[in-house]
Amino acid sequence: MISQTQSVASVVLDHSECAEVFTRHRIDFCCHGSQSIEEAARKREVPIDTLLSELRHAMDARKKVGKGLPVADPRTLSTPRLVAHIIARHHEYLRHALPFVQGLAVKVARVHGDHHPRLCELSSAVGTLTETLLAHLDQEEETLFPLLL
Repeated sequence: MISQTQSVASVVLDHSECAEVFTRHRIDFCCHGSQSIEEAARKREVPIDTLLSELRHAMDARKKVGKGLPVADPRTLSTPRLVAHIIARHHEYLRHALPFVQGLAVKVARVHGDHHPRLCELSSAVGTLTETLLAHLDQEEETLFPLLL
């Protein structure tokens, strides 16, 4: 579990799903990552109980990812169930995670790229990866999966 005395950076390093909560509240977990959750909440005028609750909710939601989906060996699933499994478990996750990670990469490159040019290269690579993977997901869902079904 997390406590209000932990640094925001350590929380994100241990629980990447919390990055979105901090981002939503405009709490910097990079350059000012050494600040405690309590200090960050106070600076952004977010009630500490609210912030801790949202962080715990994000952590709990990640634990539930995939729950209720088929747990059988994918090789034993019918084609329609396998397609549904792939879309629900893998495609939905990527459609959410890739744009968020791309946004972070762009921001870090913008802030630190002048002193660390490789961050600009990384941001470009993340952008290419995001574009390629999302196009691939679209192709699977619009062309391949309907043919299989």
